[in-house]
Amino acid sequence: MSQFVRLGDIRSDHLHTNCGVPQGSVLGPLLCLVYVNDIGTNIKSSISLFAVDTILLCSSTNPSALHTMLSNDLRQLEMWSDLWSVTFNAAKTEVLTITNNPSLHPPLRFCNQALNETTAIFVKPQQ
Repeated sequence: MSQFVRLGDIRSDHLHTNCGVPQGSVLGPLLCLVYVNDIGTNIKSSISLFAVDTILLCSSTNPSALHTMLSNDLRQLEMWSDLWSVTFNAAKTEVLTITNNPSLHPPLRFCNQALNETTAIFVKPQQ
């Protein structure tokens, strides 16, 4: 197999490759889906995948239980990534917390890195 880059009317030289899938092919997304098919195994949160993005969603009235569940799920993702030689970018991983008591929300860690909080939305308790 060989590949090249084209930008407008300019083309690079052909480069012979032993592996890979040409960008833009129909085969690429299919192989990606097959590759990540088992990523949700042992994950207790709801998991959503879109292209190369993974989202964990969960809710609870118990902040401690929520932290435990998310921490366990993040550990499961780390083990999956080690098994399949996939690298997650923990620096781009963020946490969005929607709560009426932000002081009860402990920080989360992923790939030995504290996760950044996005701008949290705090829900005002009903009076």
